[in-house]
Amino acid sequence: MLISYSPEQAEALSSLPCLFRQPPWENCRGVVHWEGGLPRAVALFPFAPFQKRTALFLLGEEGDHFVPLIAAALEQASSLGLRLVTTDLPYGSHPFAEKGGLVPWFTTRHMVYEGEPLPEPLSPIPYEDPWYRAYQDLIAQAFLPLRRAMDVPPHRMLPSVEDRLSCARHRRDIFLFLKNRQLMGAVSLDESGLLDNLAVSPAFQGQGLGKGILAFAVNRLLAQGQNPTLEVLDWNEKAVRLYESQGFVTRSRRSLYRRDLPPKN
Repeated sequence: MLISYSPEQAEALSSLPCLFRQPPWENCRGVVHWEGGLPRAVALFPFAPFQKRTALFLLGEEGDHFVPLIAAALEQASSLGLRLVTTDLPYGSHPFAEKGGLVPWFTTRHMVYEGEPLPEPLSPIPYEDPWYRAYQDLIAQAFLPLRRAMDVPPHRMLPSVEDRLSCARHRRDIFLFLKNRQLMGAVSLDESGLLDNLAVSPAFQGQGLGKGILAFAVNRLLAQGQNPTLEVLDWNEKAVRLYESQGFVTRSRRSLYRRDLPPKN
């Protein structure tokens, strides 16, 4: 029996195995498959007014019993005006996801650094708000080819008040690399040891800057007692080769699926 999700069911559902990660139980919509008075599988997605995309969380043992759940969750998402639903699943093929209406999208890999401090790191300056426009433009340009190839909307990330405030909140985690006061590249680090948004301006690519920025990030995290990690798309073969050449190894992969929904009438 399929029943619409309500927060009151969260405790009963929390014991189910997650196919990738556990959902945020609050502000979720979705469908639960109950059988014999017990939950068997769940398809949930976070929802907030005015948002256009969301992630689908699947809980339960993998199998075709997810097919009607995914289809029902996608129908709910469409009725709420959402335009894109994505989901992460363990690496490999998942026929039940495609039967439910999802389409294979891309594969990401989780990489971990295994080595000593790296030589020849570049020296950054800390991020400050006056650099926002230059930083945002750098990230938008650096990731434009990837986002176009993978059809990650929007292809070109645009500046926004929300993004600027987010950069300000995380300013201690963002590092900028300059030459004659011109922004060449950037990287962000978080307290878990994750490297993110490692970017080199197109005007400075091919000069070994990515290697120097990576060396700074790895050395800083190691000095703080953290294990450097990162996420990279298999599509980005150049980045994968760089990371592997500097001592990163792949620990796991995951497959991403998507479903584009029509505009709400």
